[in-house]
Amino acid sequence: MGYHDLRHRRTLGLVCKHIPRGKTILDLGERNPLADKIECCGYSITNTMGDLNLNTRWYSSYNYVTAFEVIEHLINPEAILYRTSGKLIATVPINVWFSKAYRGTDERDQHYHEFEPWQFDKLLEFCGWKIIHKEKWYYGMRKIGIRPFLRLFWPSYYAVVATK
Repeated sequence: MGYHDLRHRRTLGLVCKHIPRGKTILDLGERNPLADKIECCGYSITNTMGDLNLNTRWYSSYNYVTAFEVIEHLINPEAILYRTSGKLIATVPINVWFSKAYRGTDERDQHYHEFEPWQFDKLLEFCGWKIIHKEKWYYGMRKIGIRPFLRLFWPSYYAVVATK
């Protein structure tokens, strides 16, 4: 099982456990294969696409919001987290001591934040969210090297379900 399959299976499990089937979900960010898998389970997905800070019309009209590995790409995630309400399911990479924050060549593909779980909890609480469930995930990647080996012992992703 590949990295994306494992992550998608865990994420889909959270969605199915915390959001009733048949509901419409606002998924922050670009359309991706995970959104297709969620739709196959009976949900309707609307993706925000483009610059999240400019599309403010989205945020007040949905009761269910997902942000799967999106918040770390935002320079100011508070703006989005303040504007959204209802039930939020979010995943973020955990800051680990043996790996620097990801920085791709595309400006939109950079991590401005990699949170420790307590930092993400504080951010959500500051923006008015109440955390009702949280869990840490291991990377699950099967590569050779010191960092992939360490990822077998240190969780790399943090998943949170919150309400506002």
